[in-house]
Amino acid sequence: MKKNIFSIAAILLATVVIFSSCGKEDLNDPVVTLIGDAVMEIDLGDTWDDPGATATDEEDGKITSKIVVVGEVNTDKVDAYKIVYKVTDKAGNEGSATRTVNVKAGKLVHNYVAEIFDGETNDSYGDYDITPVASVEYNKIVFKGFAGLGETVKFDARVEGYNITLEDKEIAGQANGQNVWVRFQNINGAYEKAGNNYVITGFEYEEVWSADANFTDTETYTTKEVWTLQ
Repeated sequence: MKKNIFSIAAILLATVVIFSSCGKEDLNDPVVTLIGDAVMEIDLGDTWDDPGATATDEEDGKITSKIVVVGEVNTDKVDAYKIVYKVTDKAGNEGSATRTVNVKAGKLVHNYVAEIFDGETNDSYGDYDITPVASVEYNKIVFKGFAGLGETVKFDARVEGYNITLEDKEIAGQANGQNVWVRFQNINGAYEKAGNNYVITGFEYEEVWSADANFTDTETYTTKEVWTLQ
């Protein structure tokens, strides 16, 4: 009789263990680990070689082969590109990791000739030489002497996509023996790929002229520039 009781108890215990094991729910997200840095930088025109990522799961083990990569990098266009590595385990839990790839503006730096035109009549005002300077920030370049101004006048430029936007700038000077103040504003330019080079093609902007520093009495002129490589 005792033997039968122990046998029944053992069966019940095994049943409890089996049902407990079958009822365990997988709530753990898989872990995705980037190979290489989370932020990477490349120059315009460089080849983007994705170093990839690995994935592991507490229940399923190594599941790197299940990673799906979302996003792409256009190396012809300055921008910050997000590459997302996603994976799903057998239980439907999801894991991901994100890498940012910055395509830098530095290859826009060349020696240029910039010809200035009246934006309304298209009359030429002449030209000037200018060489941008690269910035430590991936999407910025610096202009000294923009619009034919002296080298001490610095404009910071932001490159986004194929567009280049310069900060507004106010300067004081003289015209016809009179003191004048000029605000350069709404400065927008562009660049393109020309052969093996990436080159700035030109800018359009407004010049607001005034006889006083407070710009209480103003005249606004539209100006455009055409840039070519020296």
